[in-house]
Amino acid sequence: MPRSVGQRQRSLFGFRIEKRQPPERMLKYRITGLVAGLIVTLVWALLASGAGISSFTSLMWQSTLGSTLGIHEILILSVPLLFTGLAAAIPYRMGLWNIGGDGQMFLGAWAACAVGFSVPHLAGAPLIVCMLLAAALGGAAWALIPALARAYLGVSEIISTLLLNFIASYWMVYWAGGPWRAPQSAGGVISRMIPAQSQLFSIAAGPVLVPLGFLLALAAVLGTVLLGRSRFGYEIAIVRSSQRAGDYAGIRTRRLVATVIVIGGVLGGLGGAAELMGDVTRYGPSLTNNTGYTGVIIAVLANGSALGTLVMALIFAAIIVIGNQLVVLGASSSLVFAAFGITLAFAAISTAAARFGLVRRSREPTVAPTPAVGDQHA
Repeated sequence: MPRSVGQRQRSLFGFRIEKRQPPERMLKYRITGLVAGLIVTLVWALLASGAGISSFTSLMWQSTLGSTLGIHEILILSVPLLFTGLAAAIPYRMGLWNIGGDGQMFLGAWAACAVGFSVPHLAGAPLIVCMLLAAALGGAAWALIPALARAYLGVSEIISTLLLNFIASYWMVYWAGGPWRAPQSAGGVISRMIPAQSQLFSIAAGPVLVPLGFLLALAAVLGTVLLGRSRFGYEIAIVRSSQRAGDYAGIRTRRLVATVIVIGGVLGGLGGAAELMGDVTRYGPSLTNNTGYTGVIIAVLANGSALGTLVMALIFAAIIVIGNQLVVLGASSSLVFAAFGITLAFAAISTAAARFGLVRRSREPTVAPTPAVGDQHA
């Protein structure tokens, strides 16, 4: 009897796809995919720019890890990415999606600005602390709306947090282009500068200047790690695996859902304040360039891990720095977005490689035909 097509394929290749449970070395696979995507992007950029290999590699190295200025730039760019990544990572651990990072950044920065403009003569350290606390409350208040809607009304947090981003952007336009507008802005949407003593400075760590905002982000990473090892983190893991099991264990799942989303809002608000007080110094659209959406990507690639979020935020910041240097070499500015797309495609491939593997199909043992009854007594 002729073999079927499927049988011919099995005998030809001799492999089968097998799902790994649980996925092994997921973060390692994803980082490898990101690095591979970055290498492909650099090769493409080299061909597109027409520069020599030596000058190209020298510029890339000096603009990133080869100079103290490049490292400082990566650390600065990683601050909002790290905060918004953590803001999405904590809800992601519970199977929730915080897409409202941009809106929470705008509201957190708005609250920080409100404090800074209200008491502009307050000393530096107390003013910085008050502005950060106000930013955390602003982000929490903005996230409380979708949190309660999700926990008690069943409204999708994806839709509610996404729509609140647009409301927050118009809220920013009103304040930056109205009551707080800079006199020299000529009708532009930008506020006056925050008090000089509230601006976050950099600390010298050897030859490298480390932004204070990055140290605050590292503190947020440490807090997230400790949170995951606490009873609260244990409850999150239980409810994510089975809400019914959480209810049976006596966990108040609705309150837990709301709390997790609000914590994400706190981190998003702190990210807005860190960006305002560290690099931007004015309230306006430049506070975020779709940073909240990038934070969601970072959280997913890190699989909700705080340390993974830190690594991914640094990698993405380096990609942004490299993209800016490619523009200097004459490459198109859209190449930066292409770099994100290529690296994400490789990360997706690496994720599939971590979840599935090729296993050699063992040969089926040949079974001797069973003799007939009459043959047994022959």
